[in-house]
Amino acid sequence: MYTYFGLSTLGPRLKPYLWWKRYLTQLQLGQFVFFGLYAVVFFFKQTGYPAIFLLIAMTQPLFFFCLFFNFYQKTYSSKNINSNNKSSTNNNQQLQLQQQNK
Repeated sequence: MYTYFGLSTLGPRLKPYLWWKRYLTQLQLGQFVFFGLYAVVFFFKQTGYPAIFLLIAMTQPLFFFCLFFNFYQKTYSSKNINSNNKSSTNNNQQLQLQQQNK
């Protein structure tokens, strides 16, 4: 995830190489499901651990899953993909014109 963020800060010329953003988000969603299931198992198997910490540990993956799933739906729904492709095509054309004018 941090590799993606680091590369994306280097500018729009690297954007064609960052095609794996969608797959990174899918991996993160899977990570939150895994840790949510782990928290449930931990809740029932662990004894002597303060209940408030267990509740916090169980709700955190749920919150992050909801946030990332909402982002995933907004970013990668078919309607948004088409509009993003059009805007990225326009941005690429503008960059090419700027480079030609130099």
